[in-house]
Amino acid sequence: MIYEGILPQHDYVFGKIMEDKETCKRFIEQTLDIKIRDLVYLEKQKTLDPAIDVKGIRLDVYVEDDQNTVYNIEIQSANRGSLPKRSRYYQSVMDVESLNRGSVYQELQKSFVIFVCSFDPFGKKYMKYTFDNRCQEVSNLSFEDGTTKIFLNTKGKIYNVSKELQDALRYLEKPIIKEDSLQLSKMIEAQFRKAMSDQKWRQDVKAMEIRYQELLQEGRIEGRAEGRTEGRNDREMEIVLGMIEEGASDEMILKYLKISKERLEQIKKNQKVHV
Repeated sequence: MIYEGILPQHDYVFGKIMEDKETCKRFIEQTLDIKIRDLVYLEKQKTLDPAIDVKGIRLDVYVEDDQNTVYNIEIQSANRGSLPKRSRYYQSVMDVESLNRGSVYQELQKSFVIFVCSFDPFGKKYMKYTFDNRCQEVSNLSFEDGTTKIFLNTKGKIYNVSKELQDALRYLEKPIIKEDSLQLSKMIEAQFRKAMSDQKWRQDVKAMEIRYQELLQEGRIEGRAEGRTEGRNDREMEIVLGMIEEGASDEMILKYLKISKERLEQIKKNQKVHV
């Protein structure tokens, strides 16, 4: 592999893998235990800007099926403690995107926000956590607003998912195909290898890495101009956390930002980032 430290669980790699319609379709089916006839729209790194003065978002993978249901799949390598509210905001912006001005509320699309985490987001050891809206006073009374949030945990110990999805989540954690590997893992592996053999894609990855270096250098220059180290340190911390958010491994951060391992650990500790 040309770039050391690149794994399928990095967002730019995962998005590339999910560009393949059949792989994305299979992943959603295994996650939700459903059958999808067809995907009619698929876009990675989709940007949604609901209004000029409202925070926009960039979705790793955005998909729509032929039954007017939309799916957002996010790969998450760092736990920065805001996933529940982040998923809430993502779903609300998706609602604004789907409901044109003048449309009635009944036309809101059914939507799923799926976070694939390389950590346990709730500490209960499940491989899958599913959240929808239900009445606290009346058991089994569903709110039926058409929204569901799902968090997958590649490190889960309680296997409440299909064997095929379990196998695929383990593959994302450690990309090794074995004799008994199941279909979804093999599909992800095939797309991963295809991505790594794509020269244009590799150039894009390299461009991203160069941009991070430029941002860091800008931060260092700003720090010197201000005559203090706080400016450089704050900028450096911002870039490191941004790279972690993007799914960069420790090795990639150390290699391309030229910081010490001790400094990286200090930043992660101070910001309570767990990878």
